[in-house]
Amino acid sequence: MTSDVTKNSSTDPNQTSTNVAEQRYIICMKWGDKYGPEYVNRLYNMISRHLTLDFQMVCLTDDSTGIDPAIACYPIPDMDLPAGPERGWKKLTTFKPELYDLKGVALFLDIDIVIVDNIDAFFTYQAEHEDSVVIIRDWKKTLAHDWQ
Repeated sequence: MTSDVTKNSSTDPNQTSTNVAEQRYIICMKWGDKYGPEYVNRLYNMISRHLTLDFQMVCLTDDSTGIDPAIACYPIPDMDLPAGPERGWKKLTTFKPELYDLKGVALFLDIDIVIVDNIDAFFTYQAEHEDSVVIIRDWKKTLAHDWQ
């Protein structure tokens, strides 16, 4: 964590140092044994280096062992999914209207990404509507289509 930028390391989602409307969350998920806690901790460290705005990191997980205490960990909410292989459907739980009473703006990041530059724009982007959900396009399909 850089010393010239103040980060919010409170694990209390009801903290009052930032206006609720301005509260920023970075949410990630870790389940199973494909990725260990070092991936969550590494992501937190990259965010701390590349986000100049206050934020709270939240990890939805089935095992918080080894995760930095500055990261708020919560159980992954239950979803009624059909039997079969898990392919990331658990991520849909981040759209629950009342997700652990987190209030503010959230950015979901996978734990296996690499951040190499400033990510403030994810929080300063002005969407058309106040309650907009902004999602990236599937760039792999877009690029594949362009190559054909």
